[in-house]
Amino acid sequence: MRVASAIELSGEQRSKLLKLAQSQTASVRLVRRCAIVLLAHDGYDNITIAEMLDIGRIQTARWRERFAADGFAAIERDLPRGGRPTDRMMEAQIVQMTTQSAPDAATHWSTRSLAKVVGVSDTMVHRVWRKHGLKPHIVRGFK
Repeated sequence: MRVASAIELSGEQRSKLLKLAQSQTASVRLVRRCAIVLLAHDGYDNITIAEMLDIGRIQTARWRERFAADGFAAIERDLPRGGRPTDRMMEAQIVQMTTQSAPDAATHWSTRSLAKVVGVSDTMVHRVWRKHGLKPHIVRGFK
């Protein structure tokens, strides 16, 4: 049987985690992860923590292990997920067309119209716009 990693917290780490666990503005995910780490520090096992927080045992073990390995930075963000890697040339073309040209008979590109011209999905166009902070629908301050 595997033994869960022991969590040792300094006073500063504990106060930071407590503050986040009780926060009304932090994300629900981060609040839950902080609660997991705090309960692990108090000596509870993964099954008990999972029952207390009404989550799965595996999720509890995952966040406990990540915190034990890399500290607070490990629970602050999710790990990158799989998926198709973005094509840098396609991304550059979307940014260039968004900022340097306009469609026929329109003031600005929509995700669908640009996706149709470039040959990608409208979701990819939206992701590229969000990544680069582009908002072509705001015509006055855009270019």
